[in-house]
Amino acid sequence: MAATLKQESVVVLGHWNMAILDPAWLVRYGIVSAAVEEVTGQYDPYLKRVTFKIADMSWTVDESRIQIEGSQLQHREIEGLTKLVGILQHTPVRGVGFNFLWECPTGEWPDEQKPSFCAKSLPELKQLGFISAEWGGRKSLSDGTLLTCVVGEREEAKIFISANLHRTTTSCDVLSEALSKWQEYKSETQHTVLKLTGVTLL
Repeated sequence: MAATLKQESVVVLGHWNMAILDPAWLVRYGIVSAAVEEVTGQYDPYLKRVTFKIADMSWTVDESRIQIEGSQLQHREIEGLTKLVGILQHTPVRGVGFNFLWECPTGEWPDEQKPSFCAKSLPELKQLGFISAEWGGRKSLSDGTLLTCVVGEREEAKIFISANLHRTTTSCDVLSEALSKWQEYKSETQHTVLKLTGVTLL
């Protein structure tokens, strides 16, 4: 049995200069390869946040974070972020995070492995007004990265597995190292969930 990857993202936390971090700057410095005219986006003055789409990836930039999100990250996004951090190495940083979301139809998940809350199934919880049941766990990896994993069942007949890996650091070098371990972190999450549930994360 397997769960399918639906979404993943990377977030770099820091104190970013909104005056320069726009699509034109990203293209000029080779952070992204798309032409500026191929980039669509908008600026939210209330949140002081710019969002734009490059190919099939969504970028969100504000004063505290840079986030890239899509159905599946590629090496080009990670390499672009690493290059950006190198160019802006005097920018104070606070950490990096990776987020993954997998889904599996409830009917394909063995009953004995379905998540439960206080030993109650989702149908029992629904009688109490709940619309989902979740189990969560957290572990620290050898490099200090914190893995938080949640397995849950939703009313729309889906089992979901979400994972967040967060590395806190004020060093651009350590942050770049963490970015380079993106695939390693993903593999660690897949291995952990396989051991917990017997489910393969694709």
